[in-house]
Amino acid sequence: MKCRQCGANIKIENNFCPYCGTENTEYKLHRRQMFHLKKDYEETKDQVIREHKKIAGNSVRITLIAVLAALNLLVWILVANSWSIIGDLKVMRERPYINQHRMQLEEYEHENRYGLLAAYYDYYELHYLDELEDFSQVVYACSQYEFMLNLLMDLIHGDSYTNTADTVAMLSSSLESIYDAMEQKEYSDPRCFEGGHKELLENLRKDIVMILVTYSDISLEEAEELHTMSRGERQVTIERGMKIYED
Repeated sequence: MKCRQCGANIKIENNFCPYCGTENTEYKLHRRQMFHLKKDYEETKDQVIREHKKIAGNSVRITLIAVLAALNLLVWILVANSWSIIGDLKVMRERPYINQHRMQLEEYEHENRYGLLAAYYDYYELHYLDELEDFSQVVYACSQYEFMLNLLMDLIHGDSYTNTADTVAMLSSSLESIYDAMEQKEYSDPRCFEGGHKELLENLRKDIVMILVTYSDISLEEAEELHTMSRGERQVTIERGMKIYED
């Protein structure tokens, strides 16, 4: 810019003309403008910083809430599907040995080793494997047979923790479960009643007859007809047969 007095070239930052000493009026205006610009800049900067901190704080909170919500959803999904997840893991664990499991189960079945058959099936949780589902009926019948046998032995030896009436009621209920497992219904998987499974169930029925005739006051004819009786008739027959163990 030029000095308004001598026309010399001066800078806007010069308070006075370096040539003639005339006051530069534009300098004061420039300083006021720069002051306001600086003030506006500082205020704008502070506002930007405050907004950024606010946004950053909100972002952290939102992110934290989102993470917690995701974790909560994940836990809910895991809990809701825990049975399915556990089942899938056990299937993955045992499926490579499925042929070995079947061979072992068939061996126990062929030898009428009821307790071992049920214990083996339960120990390896083979009910998760669809390929071994055909053993489900015989395994259930065998486990109930073992339970019934233990009840009877405790009653005979006087080791039962319940009175005779309660033990008889449990015996009747166990027999009901066994006979129910032996019955092929419309919705039953026919594979459960074929081949070795059918043979084991028949042998199990015969062994029940033998045990009841041996250890109770039930005749051979009654024992052989137990599976055809109603639940009430069966319980009355067993109650009468077990009176020999009442004090």
